[in-house]
Amino acid sequence: MIFNGYPDLQAGTDALVLYSPDRTYNFLIKSSEFLLGRGIDVDGRIRGNLNIGRRHCMILRGRDGEYYIRDLQSLNGTFLNGQQLEANVDCRLYDGDEIMLYSQKLILADRKSVV
Repeated sequence: MIFNGYPDLQAGTDALVLYSPDRTYNFLIKSSEFLLGRGIDVDGRIRGNLNIGRRHCMILRGRDGEYYIRDLQSLNGTFLNGQQLEANVDCRLYDGDEIMLYSQKLILADRKSVV
């Protein structure tokens, strides 16, 4: 099965897919920390938008095995399903969540939704 361009991603795989609706960005998150931003030293680089911080936010896997998002004191904020996140506070992620980094929308697809 091909899931968002990842042919080997099977149900139960400990990974997330984070993608933009137009598929410009498509990130496979398998590590316990995944840094998003426009800088060259991030795991998920979003280019061409100076309103996105170099180190904007982080996706983390908690001890409970679930994934969370944390805004890294970005100037323009990180939004989860339309709500601005408080800086440096972890917020649980669910399948289908919409993340906004300034004007860049990203959608989360949990590996549990792979059938």
